Amino acid sequence: MKIWMSGELQADIGDACATVQNEMELVINRRIKNNDYGVAVARWSLIPIILDFEDPVYHEVKKYSHGRKVAQFRLKIDHGEFLRADMVGKRRLMFAMILRSIALFPVLKVKGFDVDRFRRDMEAIGRKEGWMPEDSV
Repeated sequence: MKIWMSGELQADIGDACATVQNEMELVINRRIKNNDYGVAVARWSLIPIILDFEDPVYHEVKKYSHGRKVAQFRLKIDHGEFLRADMVGKRRLMFAMILRSIALFPVLKVKGFDVDRFRRDMEAIGRKEGWMPEDSV
């Protein structure tokens, strides 16, 4: 399984978000590449929505594609908070979104994926990298 990230982003945070995402994606994929979570999910797709305006077009999405074996999450991160945060804070906000996606996964009712093991592995990575939100450490 691999993590894949993109985004629905305001231009003023685009570069910083891309930097954080590229770093996290590389670290996570390297650490989970040999882990077996089951056959149901080949790609965990994360698309943060970081905008300074509300628009019904940019709503949160949680969905699963059985044929492609993709779990997709489009989840909001507060624009102002992300903009004001230093790089450590930006990583923590992004990682909090990842943990939220894992917490939401059961609503998709997907069989054949060990979400508990995935969560434990992600939390271990988050602690090691300093990405865990301070209230979760």
